[in-house]
Amino acid sequence: MDPQALALRPTVGLTTGHSKAIFGTTISFLILATAFVALRAWAGRLRRKPYRIDDYLVFGALFLYYGQAACTLVQLFLGGAGHHVEELHPKNIELSLQMLIPLAILYSIEMASIKCSICLMLVRIFFIRSFRMAAYMVMTVTILWSIYAAIGTWALCTPIAFNWNPMIPGGHCANRQASFYAIGVLDVATDCLIFLLPIPMIWNLQTAMRNKIGLYLIFSIGVVSIIISGLRAKSTLSISFSDFTYTGALGFIWSQIEPGIGLIIASCLLLRPVLDKIMPHGLKMTAKRSPKHTTDRTAASEHTFPLRDVDTGNTTTTAFAAAGSEPSLEDGVTGPGWKYTMMDDDRAVTPANESIKVETRWDIERHERKSAGV
Repeated sequence: MDPQALALRPTVGLTTGHSKAIFGTTISFLILATAFVALRAWAGRLRRKPYRIDDYLVFGALFLYYGQAACTLVQLFLGGAGHHVEELHPKNIELSLQMLIPLAILYSIEMASIKCSICLMLVRIFFIRSFRMAAYMVMTVTILWSIYAAIGTWALCTPIAFNWNPMIPGGHCANRQASFYAIGVLDVATDCLIFLLPIPMIWNLQTAMRNKIGLYLIFSIGVVSIIISGLRAKSTLSISFSDFTYTGALGFIWSQIEPGIGLIIASCLLLRPVLDKIMPHGLKMTAKRSPKHTTDRTAASEHTFPLRDVDTGNTTTTAFAAAGSEPSLEDGVTGPGWKYTMMDDDRAVTPANESIKVETRWDIERHERKSAGV
């Protein structure tokens, strides 16, 4: 867009509740998303391993999120978002409608990047063929949805300029509101598919139910994303293109919240190294040895102990066995009776019936102390 033409448009202040809400939401989630992605980057450095594809997808999504935030601010201060059209100059309205195109493209690509990043993380955790196929199918559906979301909001008008200039003779648009809603519903569907992916894998793990519940709670943060995308889809029903700058305000707000929440969720799942660094004693597992002992017998203790590498020849297998320990999520899932096979710097989980079981015993000999003078 011509910078001179942009400069000629009258500015619009934060004079309405809707405009203030858009501004506050945009800045707040921009800061939060940046902070959590920075923590994820730090966690990657603490692991002392190179960043992986899912990391770069999140970093790229954050960069696109900056672009979306910039477009939203332009739409806010120069396009009059949050104000009724009768309060605005025609050039404000025209710009606000024009900004829908870059907003739609940026939103769809960044959301696809976030969702595919989470899928790739799950593939690295649950390295089983059937699960990988399911995850790749979900990623394919997500990419197809993003293509539709990128063009489905503005390609419905002929010519394209009719999106922001309804005075063009012979121009027309299909039902754009229906397209907005369809994009929102499909967005919710892809979120649900990603949320459901790990549930069968966790259920089939042969471990204590409380450990399964712990893992379900970890992955249940995805429900937040589903709720947000549902609210965003619902907000599209209230959009009227005759007063788009005002009726679309909720859509602007939820469109900023959803990718921000996605970046936070995708990052916080991998922050265990940072938590260990900040609270080195608060997250450590402690050994609890039985005070009981026997004479000339082998006594087993009930204890917990951390991950240990076991050399199996061609691969390195890491086994975790614990009594009474809690599951955790770091670079992959950890928990009692699960097996991790390191292959190309990835971790994989297989069901517990194939896992390494570790039992530690001590040989305790009782030595009687002779009394003095005896």
